[in-house]
Amino acid sequence: MTEAIIGEEVMESLAKYHFTKGFRGTNGAEISAGFTTPEIREAKIKQFSMRQCQECYVLCDSSKIGKVSSVTFAGFEEARVITTGLSNEIYRHCDNIIRI
Repeated sequence: MTEAIIGEEVMESLAKYHFTKGFRGTNGAEISAGFTTPEIREAKIKQFSMRQCQECYVLCDSSKIGKVSSVTFAGFEEARVITTGLSNEIYRHCDNIIRI
């Protein structure tokens, strides 16, 4: 279980705002499955919030790269990924990954 804020009232509130940049976390980031989380309600909020942003970023430590959780909330190319050290060679060539 994650500690995300979820529910209809969150989406109603988010609909009022338009963001230049938006940051969110993920439980998995995989090229074909995209960004994933184990909770469907959380996925819906993340999906909706991404539509309210001009630029989307996903914060993801390297242990989650190449992993897939239950529910996809965005395609892999729909956000820039900010991550730590990256050992998987496939992901080192992705244009949307920022290593810190």
